[in-house]
Amino acid sequence: MKTLVLLFCTTFAAAQSITITSYEISEVPGGQNLHVETVSFNGASYLGYTIIPDGALLRVKLCYSFNQTLPVLTFSHDIPLELTLPGEYQISLEMWNSVDQQQCDYEIMSDSELIVYLDTPENQEEVVFFGPNPASTSITVQPQPLLLEVFDVHGKKVLTNTGQNFDIAQLANGVYLAKLHYARSIAVRKLLIRH
Repeated sequence: MKTLVLLFCTTFAAAQSITITSYEISEVPGGQNLHVETVSFNGASYLGYTIIPDGALLRVKLCYSFNQTLPVLTFSHDIPLELTLPGEYQISLEMWNSVDQQQCDYEIMSDSELIVYLDTPENQEEVVFFGPNPASTSITVQPQPLLLEVFDVHGKKVLTNTGQNFDIAQLANGVYLAKLHYARSIAVRKLLIRH
């Protein structure tokens, strides 16, 4: 099962204006591909990209050089993402400027497209029981996972535990994602908490 949640936050920089017009993640042999379409309104040349991994966060820096003489240009980028473990990833798309056309010097746009990508493997462990769901004080999982992690809707880890019965009474009402770690796979379940 794959889920793609998109959250948008857009700002505009007048001197060097470039924006993301569309993006899509697709599966390709060996991983995933991030396809990004951008448009420059006052002339830019594309220099390349850099991926900076930080745990489950992948910062994708798209680097451009602006000379103010080129026309409106559109760019199409295919960026391979080597996500080796199934799970949740956040991908931050950043626009950077190069003054000397050698390196990305500073961020010109704070346009960020955050993508929460959930990928569960085909050989997923069969979770026989996960409940009660909705829950108020505790949940039970069968078969017993090696580790349980619970994330809020913002992707923040709010609980880590081991065992078969998990105390969730301290969590606020809401929707969460529970990541169940098994020896050969990871299962992800939606958890609803109502006190």
